[in-house]
Amino acid sequence: MRVAAIPWNVASKAYWASASTANNYLTQGEPRTVKLSATVDF
Repeated sequence: MRVAAIPWNVASKAYWASASTANNYLTQGEPRTVKLSATVDF
């Protein structure tokens, strides 16, 4: 069994993930997030 934890934005900083001046939009970055996964081989 394999288990993994992947943290994103550990410091919980606010940031813009992307911006477009041609389409006039901003995309906020993810909040503090931890994603877990588990794999089992039979």
